[in-house]
Amino acid sequence: MKEENLIHVRIDNSEGIRSKRDVLSSEMNLLKAAKAMERYFSLRREELKLKSSLSRKIRSSLVEIKKIQVSLPTPHGQQEFQKEKIMFKETIKKDSLESQLNDIRDKLRAIGG
Repeated sequence: MKEENLIHVRIDNSEGIRSKRDVLSSEMNLLKAAKAMERYFSLRREELKLKSSLSRKIRSSLVEIKKIQVSLPTPHGQQEFQKEKIMFKETIKKDSLESQLNDIRDKLRAIGG
């Protein structure tokens, strides 16, 4: 073996205790960080499971919505219904106007005008 030059350093008791505290404090901080990382990864896995479940439910809902849309009347039929409704209202309005004109004519005749 090679001969090595060893150097010895003397440390006071208070310095030794402070160094030991620093090392233990560092170990404690590392363990806390590891614990936080474990918790993060656990929550991240849970989040991904929930997102996946939500995605499946949304796809399922979209399929159901499409099924319902197929069974509903087409907008073309709805437009025809709206046109018929408007025409009916216009007919009633015209009849109403005609009846009002006739009433006014009758009143004018009654007055003698």
